[in-house]
Amino acid sequence: MEKKAARSFMNVQHEANLEPLPPHVPTYLRAAVGPPSTSSRRHYRSVCGSSAKYTCVRCGTRFCSCRRQVIHNDTRCLKFVA
Repeated sequence: MEKKAARSFMNVQHEANLEPLPPHVPTYLRAAVGPPSTSSRRHYRSVCGSSAKYTCVRCGTRFCSCRRQVIHNDTRCLKFVA
């Protein structure tokens, strides 16, 4: 089995021959980043993926409810307070 030589991103773009495509077709050459978000960053709970309003002050784990935070503090918090 022959080992293929690594190709740079520029070589891959050149081989794809993207220049003649119409302007409405998105390509790597025409990709643009949208404006920055004006809303605050959303946080999600690591276990269930729900929106997380609360954070453990010891380890930084995010929670969706106070009840889950109590369970975490009693059983799963990995940071120890000196």
